[in-house]
Amino acid sequence: MAKKKKKKNKPIYFIFSIIVIIIGIFIVIINQKEEDVLEQKIEFHNKNIEIFIGEEINVGYTIQNSSDNDKLVWSTSNNKVATVNNDGLIKGLSFGDVLITVTLNNKIEATLNLRVKSYDVSLKINPNYEYSNNEWYNQALELEIETLNIKELKYCITNDEICDPSNDYKEKLKLKDGKWNVFLLATDKNNRTLTHKEIFKIDTKAPKCSISRIGKLTDLTTTISVNCNPDDSGIIKYEWYRDDKIVYITDKNEIAITEIYAEGNHKYKVKVYDNALNESIYKIN
Repeated sequence: MAKKKKKKNKPIYFIFSIIVIIIGIFIVIINQKEEDVLEQKIEFHNKNIEIFIGEEINVGYTIQNSSDNDKLVWSTSNNKVATVNNDGLIKGLSFGDVLITVTLNNKIEATLNLRVKSYDVSLKINPNYEYSNNEWYNQALELEIETLNIKELKYCITNDEICDPSNDYKEKLKLKDGKWNVFLLATDKNNRTLTHKEIFKIDTKAPKCSISRIGKLTDLTTTISVNCNPDDSGIIKYEWYRDDKIVYITDKNEIAITEIYAEGNHKYKVKVYDNALNESIYKIN
């Protein structure tokens, strides 16, 4: 009589498989948790930065083990020297050194040293007036000196060839008629010594002239002369009018009546301009 084969114990294999699966899941969970708690770190690519006043920059940085939920907070040690916005855009405002800090997720910090420096500057006088012919002014000047990035400024003004700057510049400078030499001596915020000289020629006086003619206005052989007192700026133009209309322009002080005459009852006059574009009007009788 044949013996019956014993059946395998299936429950044991099933339980073993379940245990293996559970262990595998447990290992995966542990590994995931280990990844979740990996240390984060933030670093600037350059920890010492120099920018100029008025310049804006974004500085480079790297986050180790970054995630989509990372939150950065930016700050500056002195917002009068430099500011930084929520996106990390830094702007230099004034000469000096500051510390820029970025905080990652409210617990991890990185810092960089920022120096805001002034541009290479030169002294410049900005009178806000345009030169007229031959660089003469036709009004009293109010000089404004550009002092951006200037730490100390002294000046002197003279009719002579030279003077020693010793006056502290605090406000606008006013110049009247004459030829003026302006001397500036300054130290900028980079501790460099700067000097500047500029000449201003100012004439605010209208030309003083007299009119003379030989012959009658109705005589076509008559000539008319304009004789002006000598002045520093000189006469550059004569505009001749019939009634209120310009009929002739010249740089000569004498004309023939035929240049402006017309039959009928008319009024004649001449407008005289000097180099500083001051003007005077004279009737022709």
